[in-house]
Amino acid sequence: MSTIKKTKLELLEFYLELKYPITIYPDDEGGYVSEIKDITRCFTQGETLEEALISKQ
Repeated sequence: MSTIKKTKLELLEFYLELKYPITIYPDDEGGYVSEIKDITRCFTQGETLEEALISKQ
């Protein structure tokens, strides 16, 4: 593996290990939305709080 690829992989692994706050709020059309505001366009939804949280993992 080249040094550049290894460095990118190490950087990716570093960011994946970080803990990000998750915001969960009710959706206007029902269910819930969970969002990681620190990561652009990182959100999901579920019918229940549990589904919205599990989808994020």
